Amino acid sequence: PAGTVAELKRLHESTPTDPSALIKDLDPAIERGILRCLEADLRVRPASALGVARSLPGSGDPLTAALEAGETPSPEMVAAAGPLGGLRPVTGVALMVLMALGMLLIGWLAERTTVYGMLPIDKPFVVLQERAREVIESLGYDERPVDRHAFFNLHEPALQYFARQDRSAARWDPLTQPGQIGLVFLHRQSPRYLTPWNLGGRVTLEEPYPADGNIDISIGMQGRLLRFRAVPSFVDHEPVGRPPFDWSLLFDAAGLDIDDFEPTTPQVRPRAESDTQRAWSGVLPHRDNLPVRVEARALDGRPVFFETVTPYDEFWSPETARAMQPPATVAARSIATIVLIVLIAGGAVLLAVRNARLGRGDPHAALRLAYTVLVLRLLYWAVAGHHVPILGAEISLLIVALGASLVLAALSFVLYMAIEPYFRRLRPEALVSWTRMLAGRWRDPLVGSHVLIGFAAGVGLHLLYCVAVLAPGWLGLPPRAPDAIALDSLVGGRRALGELFQAPLAALAQTLGIALLFLLLHAILRKTWLTVLTFCGIFAVLDGLSFSADPSGQIVAGGIWLGALFGAVAGGLLIALLMRVGLLATSAAMFMAYLVTVFPVTTDVGSPFYTTGLLACVFGLALALLAFRTSTAGRRLIPVEALGG
Repeated sequence: PAGTVAELKRLHESTPTDPSALIKDLDPAIERGILRCLEADLRVRPASALGVARSLPGSGDPLTAALEAGETPSPEMVAAAGPLGGLRPVTGVALMVLMALGMLLIGWLAERTTVYGMLPIDKPFVVLQERAREVIESLGYDERPVDRHAFFNLHEPALQYFARQDRSAARWDPLTQPGQIGLVFLHRQSPRYLTPWNLGGRVTLEEPYPADGNIDISIGMQGRLLRFRAVPSFVDHEPVGRPPFDWSLLFDAAGLDIDDFEPTTPQVRPRAESDTQRAWSGVLPHRDNLPVRVEARALDGRPVFFETVTPYDEFWSPETARAMQPPATVAARSIATIVLIVLIAGGAVLLAVRNARLGRGDPHAALRLAYTVLVLRLLYWAVAGHHVPILGAEISLLIVALGASLVLAALSFVLYMAIEPYFRRLRPEALVSWTRMLAGRWRDPLVGSHVLIGFAAGVGLHLLYCVAVLAPGWLGLPPRAPDAIALDSLVGGRRALGELFQAPLAALAQTLGIALLFLLLHAILRKTWLTVLTFCGIFAVLDGLSFSADPSGQIVAGGIWLGALFGAVAGGLLIALLMRVGLLATSAAMFMAYLVTVFPVTTDVGSPFYTTGLLACVFGLALALLAFRTSTAGRRLIPVEALGG
C-alpha cells in the first residue's frame, strides 16, 4: 500500500520484506530462491526457470537428473546449471596481484630467456629503417621505390655457432656483447608493389618473388650492413658512363676498413647477374675478431651483391653446413606432431558428422564461434597484412584472406560440433561458463570469474616455460636457445596490434585441440585417471623430444628427461584447468600465455620496444580488471557495514 506516487517508488526501490517474515515455517531454500529473483542487480538473478528450479527443494538438480537418466542435457540446461558464480573480492584481488607480479617477473626473466632481451638493441625500428634507406642510396640506388617492407628475423646461424663453440651455462653470453648478431633487420624495396599471395598476407624476402629492380638489405642491430642483394633492371637506361664501383663504400656501410682485408678468391655464386666479382678475407673487430670472408658482385658500376660470410654461415665450409643440420629428435618430434594433428583432425570430422546425424550438436553456438573466428581472422589481415593501392590486386588479396578465414571458421565449427555434445554428456560443468558466454551473457559473474582464473593461470604457464628454459643451465646441462617468437610485435604499430586479433584465434585453436585430444583419449581408454596420465604422457614425449634438440645439432640426453618433466607438469596443469574449471578458463589461459609470449615484455625502460611490451601488459591487466568487476557482481572489497555505513 502507498498513499502517493513517491511512496510507491520508494517501496519499489527498497529491499523487499523477507518472505519468512510473512509466512511462518517457510523453507529457507524457498526464501533464498525468491530473494534471488528479486535482486536489484540483474546479473545476480537466475537467468532462466531452470536456474530457479535448481534452487527449490524437492525439484533436484535438472542437470544431475538428466545425467542420471542417461540423457545428454541441452545447452540451455547447461547454461542454467552450475553455481551462480562469482569470486569473493579478496580472491579476485589476489589473482590480479599475482598476474601483475607474474608479468613483472616475466619482464625480468626476458633478459635471460629471449633473444631481444639479451641483445643490446639501442636503435628502434624507424631508425633502422632509415639506416637501410641511407645505405641503399649511398650505393648508387637513389631511385625512389614504389613499395617497401621491413621486419626483424632471427639469425639462427649465430645461435648454432655459439652452441657449437660452448656447451657451458655461459654459451649465450656473447649475445649480450655489442656488435654480435642474434637478430637482423631486413628491408626490402621494389619499383613495383609488393603483393604477397601467401595466406598470411605477409611480405618476406622471397614472397613475392624478387623481380627486376628489387633490393633487399640486412643490417645488424647496431646499423652495420650484413647483406645486400639487388636484382638488375631488365632494361638499363644508362648503359654507359658509370665509373667502376668503389668497393670501399660497401665496407664503410658494414663498419669495416677495406685496407684491413686481403683479396682472396670468390666462392659464393649469387643468383644476381654481374660483370665484376671480388672477395676479401679478414676479421671482424667488433665481433671478437671473428674470421670473415667478404663476397661482393657488381654490374655496370653498381653493386648487386654483398655478404659478410662468417663461420656462422652454412656456406662457410662443408663441415659447417653439416654441423648445422638438426638432430634426429627434431624430425621425430615433427613426425609425432603431424601424426597427432592428423589423428585429432580425423577424429574431429568423424565425431562432428556423427553428432550432426544424431542431432546432438549445438549448431547455433558453433556458428557464433565460427563467425567470431571469421571476423577476427579478417581483422588480423586488415591490420597486419601488407596492402597495395591497386583495386584489382587488393581484391585478390582480400579473396585469399577471406578464403583462409573461411577455412579457419569451418574448422572451428567442425571442432566445436565434435567436442561440445560429448562434454555436455561427460563433463557438463566444464561448459557452463563457456555456454553462458556464447549465449551473450558477458556480464555473468561465473564468466568473469573463470576468465580471471584463466588469465592468472596463463601467466603462470608462461613463467613455467621460462623456468624450463633456464633449468638446463642450473643443472649443468647446455642451456636451451633463447626464445625469439616476439619478432612481429618488435616492429610495433599495426603489426603489434594485429597480434591482439591473433591471440584469441591461437587460444581458441589450442583449447579446442586440447579438449578434443582429451575426449579422444577418454573414448579409447574409458577411465578418467588413465586418460589424464596418457594426456600428460603425450605432452611429456613431445617436450622431451624438443628439449633434447640442441642448436649445435647434437642430442642432449639430460634434456629429454627435463623436457618430459616440464611437458608432464604443463599438461597436468592444462588438464586440471579444463576439468576443474572449464573450457572458458582454459581458453583464457591460452590467450594470456600467448599475449605475454608474442609481445616483448621487459623491465628495461631504455629498450626501444619497452612501450610495446608495456601496452600489452596494460591491455592484459585491463581485461583482467574487467573480468574481476564482472566476477564480483558488484560486491565491495570492504563491506559497507565494516566502514560504519
